[in-house]
Amino acid sequence: MFLLNHLFTIGFGAWTTFNIAYETKTNPEQQSREQRYDLGAFGYGSNRVVEVKPFAGLIWQVSPVDTAKIDKTIWIRVDKEADEKYP
Repeated sequence: MFLLNHLFTIGFGAWTTFNIAYETKTNPEQQSREQRYDLGAFGYGSNRVVEVKPFAGLIWQVSPVDTAKIDKTIWIRVDKEADEKYP
């Protein structure tokens, strides 16, 4: 049963950005985003913080980031609400 449930969440979920925490001073499209794993009608799964960088136009490079160790000379705190909206 655990395996079936695990496969279901991987196959039908998506990471949703709910907050853009940081942007780089030189390129605002390079961001540190706070995300939740959206399971649709089943709610939300885990949380993560990632750095996203545009790569070759429409592709995004995504990597985990620790915001406690972020270099404040390169990054600026923006704290913007993103895709996920609450009623």
